[in-house]
Amino acid sequence: MHPGGVCADLLFSGHSIFYVMSMITSLWLLRMHPKWMPWIAVVPPLWFLLLVQRVMRTIYEGYHYSVDMSVAVYVTLLIWHAPILFRDLPDPLSLWDPYARRAL
Repeated sequence: MHPGGVCADLLFSGHSIFYVMSMITSLWLLRMHPKWMPWIAVVPPLWFLLLVQRVMRTIYEGYHYSVDMSVAVYVTLLIWHAPILFRDLPDPLSLWDPYARRAL
């Protein structure tokens, strides 16, 4: 990728995957830590505005078309919220609990 050029992704933007996953994981981690709870009302709207700004900038610079970015955002959100994909994973709260038993 170079300035003024295009990216080689076809119909699914790898840039958008990174943008959305960074937003989702940081919000998930924010909810996991009680000391950050006062920020729970401020951070999600700011992350949403940052996501919109990143998507618009990527479209404006000509790296991707708008359909590439929107498809990637929707598909990433749908995959993240698909419960069937998380069926075999351990409970995330047990990963943060130092007294939880872990199978070795």
